[in-house]
Amino acid sequence: MKRQFPYIVALCLLLPIASRAQFYAAGNDQGSLRWKSIRTEDFKLIYPNGADSLARIYAYKLEQYKYDAGRSAGAYPNQNFRRPLPVVLHVQTAHSNGSVNWLPQGMNFYTLPDALSPDVLPWEDMLAIHESRHAAQLQLAGSKGFKGFRAVSGDLFGAALSALYPSDWFLEGDAVVAETGLTASGRGRSADFLEYYRAAFDEGDFRNWYRWRYGSYRHFTPDHYKIGYLTLGGARYLYDEPNFSAIYFDNTHGKFFPLAFDALNRTLKQVSGKKLKAVWNEIAAAQDSIWKEDIASRGEFTQRERVSPEARRFTQYTGTTALEGQLYSIRKGIANGNHLVRIGKDGSVSTLRPFASMTSALTASASDGRIYWSEVVPDRRWSLKGSSRICFYESNTGATRTLTREGRLYNPAPNGDGSLLSVTDYPQNGGSEILVLDSFFGNETMRYKAPDHIQVVESAWLGDRIVASGLSEDGFGIYDVSGGFSTLLEPRQAKIKQLRSQDGNLYFVSDRSGVNELYRLNASEVVQLSNNRLGASDFVVCGDSLYFSALTAEERAIYKASINGPGKIDYGELYKHPIAETLSMQEAALAAADGKAALGADADIAISDARSYNKLLHLIKLHSWLPLYVDFDETSNLSFETLTTSMGAGATAFFQNELGTAFGSLGVSATRRYSSLTDTKEWRPGVHARFTYTGLYPVLKLSADLGNSHPYQYMLNTYSYGGTEYISLKSKELQRPSASFSAKVYVPFNFSGGGWQRGFIPQIKASLTNSFINTTIIDNKVVQLMGEKKGAALIFNGLTPGEAVILGRVTASVRAYSVLTTPSSRKYPRFGAGGELGYSLRPALGSYFTPDLYFNIYGYLPGVMDTHGMRLALLGQYQFKGAFKDPYLRVLPRGFSAEYELNQYLSARYPIQAVFNLDYDLPLVNLDWAGLGRLAYIKSVDLRPHLDFAIYSGSEKYAKASLFSVGSELCLNLGNLAWIPYDTRIGLTYSFNGGSLWADMTKNGVSSQGHHHIGFIFSINL
Repeated sequence: MKRQFPYIVALCLLLPIASRAQFYAAGNDQGSLRWKSIRTEDFKLIYPNGADSLARIYAYKLEQYKYDAGRSAGAYPNQNFRRPLPVVLHVQTAHSNGSVNWLPQGMNFYTLPDALSPDVLPWEDMLAIHESRHAAQLQLAGSKGFKGFRAVSGDLFGAALSALYPSDWFLEGDAVVAETGLTASGRGRSADFLEYYRAAFDEGDFRNWYRWRYGSYRHFTPDHYKIGYLTLGGARYLYDEPNFSAIYFDNTHGKFFPLAFDALNRTLKQVSGKKLKAVWNEIAAAQDSIWKEDIASRGEFTQRERVSPEARRFTQYTGTTALEGQLYSIRKGIANGNHLVRIGKDGSVSTLRPFASMTSALTASASDGRIYWSEVVPDRRWSLKGSSRICFYESNTGATRTLTREGRLYNPAPNGDGSLLSVTDYPQNGGSEILVLDSFFGNETMRYKAPDHIQVVESAWLGDRIVASGLSEDGFGIYDVSGGFSTLLEPRQAKIKQLRSQDGNLYFVSDRSGVNELYRLNASEVVQLSNNRLGASDFVVCGDSLYFSALTAEERAIYKASINGPGKIDYGELYKHPIAETLSMQEAALAAADGKAALGADADIAISDARSYNKLLHLIKLHSWLPLYVDFDETSNLSFETLTTSMGAGATAFFQNELGTAFGSLGVSATRRYSSLTDTKEWRPGVHARFTYTGLYPVLKLSADLGNSHPYQYMLNTYSYGGTEYISLKSKELQRPSASFSAKVYVPFNFSGGGWQRGFIPQIKASLTNSFINTTIIDNKVVQLMGEKKGAALIFNGLTPGEAVILGRVTASVRAYSVLTTPSSRKYPRFGAGGELGYSLRPALGSYFTPDLYFNIYGYLPGVMDTHGMRLALLGQYQFKGAFKDPYLRVLPRGFSAEYELNQYLSARYPIQAVFNLDYDLPLVNLDWAGLGRLAYIKSVDLRPHLDFAIYSGSEKYAKASLFSVGSELCLNLGNLAWIPYDTRIGLTYSFNGGSLWADMTKNGVSSQGHHHIGFIFSINL
């Protein structure tokens, strides 16, 4: 412990940076929910009333898989911690997900099965294995070599460790390795998962590891799950080391310094004798060789012709359907968001409307000219509640309608005459069903409950019969819904998607051959209708022709081809993925070495009885602490300024409840400040508290600060001279400690949908201090002195009794926004606007301090090029009449320091203030340069010219005036900075300042600002 102490102190300085993004709250469930809990040996499951059966299934699965999930990681879930790991089940979401939080430690399961494109593994098993592997990784924070750090910081150290060490690519890639090795499916066997790497390697696009890891603004890059799986799975495959992850975690402990920051290279060197660059080249070459061998084995490929036009940047067309001789598709790319488009017979593309990101594929109803889809929509208030609505586009009018607004309904399929729709429904407490709706009102006409062991996914109509694809532990199959879910196609460990019917035939896409191809099911006979080099998807059958989307390194374009596949095939003959099969054999060997015969074998698992979970009794749960004072409210967007102003001497403790709805901090600090009482700088202690609660309909934020300074007493003085009366405010520092309190209440309404992010946020904020103003007015008269002491003097002329009024402020505002989602190659949305309107005043002091009406309006427009963007903003305020100007905002062009004297100078003269801002984001060059290795990956160099123009008016005494600044930012955009794996922006900003007020400001000495301003830019995007 003594040897670790200096390292602990040094690391504590980095913890707030590395762990800020790890402070995790999944969101907020509906506040009216009541909760229960059950326990197993290592898990505590918390779930809403009514989900008892679902909770017991997850409890069983977590215990069943915990040893398997942790074996090759070197630790099983919760091995290094005494208390059961909290697992919160969220049953009201309309999308599927799961997470393991390092800060505070816990798990969150979104229990809705993947409804849009599930992998060949039941959702309960997927979550239990994947998230249990994350929980096994979490044991690193409690391992023997790091206990000293944990004693100093609690969970906070583990969060920093997860960011600085394995990082997201390792954590997620390792979990995908586990789900692939421990099952007969997993994402490592899915054609969709690595399809872009397959296309890129096929065209010779062998980027270095850092380019795949940190991405690019120029080239499409898959997410970190893929590079993680390829790196870790590839290393285990090539070097036959099933314990690769366990060795890596062992190597995080340094021999001399407790943290070994080169753990990855140390591990690679240990298992292969090579470093990362050489290992990655071998992995890429081996995977490419596997794919090339597969290509050579699959015979003659479909000849095709291009339909969609070429795009300048990576663009893909998905979810395609046909109507009235034209194609409708969802287009998206790295420079443009999702849009519904129509593709004419000549290949021309018409953009119809923005489109949401979480939707089903499109399906057409020829009888009424409708294009149907399902769209996930968030609840207006609760972020962990949502719905999936059935929507349609009318081709004859161009209008978009919503057929259903409630429930979780997915994958609509119209019948032959368009009068009915079959949709998939997922009740909150488990199971799946096929609903039949009338297409006019959206009313339910029939309901078919699937057997408990089957998750129905998509449906289609064969005449009056409904058939559906279904997922079970045996894999994907096809079932006759109308016939009591009898089996039409036996389930196999291969994905089935895009189930469609046409002219009495049933079509589907499957990856049974290792790539996605189109199949037709005739009775019990399966016919393969396509054979593409790299596979294809989103097929549309038009007579003897096919339209489909096929992926290359540059795009996913639409092609046309004749139906000429291999014909009748044995559907039970599945492609064997060499890397995935090796992983499974390795995991089986490890289990056998432990004396366990079968992976995931049934076991005797003790599960407690359910108990009521009291939210109030579990409101505060301490999880972390630091020997520093840190205000995380101020570091939500880390920059150089906030880092230097929000950290200091002291200590901080952090708490958060298990539901993630109550969180905050308690801290003590010591600050050295000047005091007029002693005319010296002195150290002053302080106590600070922050608390946020999101479990009520309005969000509540409270804060309190005691000490660190002294309060002030303010006194009013008036004097008359020459027939004019003047008033002034004098202050006196008081001996007692300062105290300030604030409360903010707001409702974050969310109206997002259709590709637009929309919100409306009314809020009220009140603050209170123990400084006060004495409203007793001391009246003085100015008299002229004669004789030897000529001059002027103030003579007491009486007083007007008043009272002591505590200084406080109340601000009410409304905020609204509507913006398109921002693609990966843009910094600004293509279109959007938002604004805030507010009113601020000091209660009981309105006759002395001016109330303030303020506004902030902003908007986004496209630039000259598709990656350029423009942001326009107008910020302003109007100060009402009063003795003392008390501005709520500082309205200045950038480049002007917000000096107190300058702000008071402007406020005293001009009640109306407004500043216009114009920013133009101009990417200069996309570097994608990894020459600095782990130190920094430079993605691009950006130039951002800006123009600010401020107007000051409304004065009866002073003429309208202005200030301006014009300049630019020049920045490097980094994918990482040393061991901090977040996008970082570093650069310089220059502004030339001027305006009609410049000479007067200089003359009156209210600002030390020069014409030229140069500043340093440093920000970390968390």
